[in-house]
Amino acid sequence: MKLEALKKRIKRNRLAELADEFYCDANSQIVTDLKSNGKDVYFGIQNENGTYTILGSEYTYYRMKDGNEKRILNKDFVLVLQKNAMNIGKGGEFEFINIGKQDSVWVINGKTMCAIWNTVKFLNENENE
Repeated sequence: MKLEALKKRIKRNRLAELADEFYCDANSQIVTDLKSNGKDVYFGIQNENGTYTILGSEYTYYRMKDGNEKRILNKDFVLVLQKNAMNIGKGGEFEFINIGKQDSVWVINGKTMCAIWNTVKFLNENENE
């Protein structure tokens, strides 16, 4: 993946702007920690409670409210995000989206979810570059 193309996509999707103080770039502690554990990650969001959603080349890594840490393939996450956007709407008021019966991924709100969705789609489409 060409990092410059990814940075342009983030800017175009306004992810950093929409996530504001919750945005985590490549130099943030959570991204650095995940990388040190062998995860190929780029950026994401994290709240003051430690709940995070961090996007990587093949997977999206997340920590739920209960502290459990998991991952989902980007190609599967795109489908989950699409389903939620279609059911709730991009402008919907929600903070978490459900993955299965027990898991939920933090997306802040509908606008940020849409920016994450578009960015994950880009990552998924460009996975082998």
